Amino acid sequence: MIKIDLSLFEFDENTTPEMYQAKLVSAHRAMLSVLEKNVLLEGEKALLLQKLYGKSSEKKKRSGKLPETPELLQQVFDEAVVDTDDTSADTENEELNSEPISENADLDSAVSNALLSEPIDKNTPASKRGRKRLPNHFIRENVIHDLSDAEKQCACGCQLSKIGEEVSEQLEVIPAQLKVLRHVRYKYACRGCEEGVKIAPVPAQPIPKGIPTAGLLSHVCVSKYDDHLPLYRQAEIWQRLGVDLSRSTLSSWVLQVGALLQPLIPLLQNHLVQSGYVKADETTTQVLREPDRAATSTSYMWLYMTGNSLNPAIVYEYQATRQGEHAVTFLKGFKG
Repeated sequence: MIKIDLSLFEFDENTTPEMYQAKLVSAHRAMLSVLEKNVLLEGEKALLLQKLYGKSSEKKKRSGKLPETPELLQQVFDEAVVDTDDTSADTENEELNSEPISENADLDSAVSNALLSEPIDKNTPASKRGRKRLPNHFIRENVIHDLSDAEKQCACGCQLSKIGEEVSEQLEVIPAQLKVLRHVRYKYACRGCEEGVKIAPVPAQPIPKGIPTAGLLSHVCVSKYDDHLPLYRQAEIWQRLGVDLSRSTLSSWVLQVGALLQPLIPLLQNHLVQSGYVKADETTTQVLREPDRAATSTSYMWLYMTGNSLNPAIVYEYQATRQGEHAVTFLKGFKG
């Protein structure tokens, strides 16, 4: 039900044309404000119903059940847009919440168009989605299916001629293949004086005297932090491949990789400080065997990330408390 202050329509003999016009404009703006709220509530209702009863998916798809709202209003409920276009979405939402609707002519027009547009026909069939072509950079292997020589003989006695072909593609996977890099260093000596032996130096390795290459270390870390594959599960996978890598060994590798990446943290921090938009938040965590603290103590992991999509950066920083001084210290020199 739409409720509008009826005093806006009260006039007397002292009402001037200017006052009459001003009241009409105010009534129009009040109606648009109420209708805008109704549109937003309808969209929010549809989104909640989709979350409760719709198909479970990590990527929310637009369906005909959602109201056909303008772009300015649609961003409020489009999670994908909010996540990817952080700067534009936040700015536009702030404008919707802070500025009076009367000062935004584009929004007035957008709300009017949304309310006057015809409802979506639920019986309209969805557009067909074709299967996406497999990436071109994948290696293609042809599997030829040909007729036998007897089948190439026509009933009239003539030999059939090839006039074309039909091609269909399937995706095949090759299980992980391991190889051992054998670093062979030749030794050289002088047979004349038989003094001094020369040998090529050992190339720099991420973990000296260790068996993992840089590629293997990257694979372990990406599997753990990006694919959310715990180290004990990775150990089981390596066991199936015939390699005995214990969880403790993998854990030691991850710690050493963290030490190798330490010089990147100040560079990322400087990149964050130099950007004009930074997001920060903290979440609780528990650390075992922390010096001078009980194992049940609550600690915090601070997260800092750039707010724009150009050259994004994320930095995690561990702190024992959630005091604001940690953010002040980390973002020292930030202007934005």
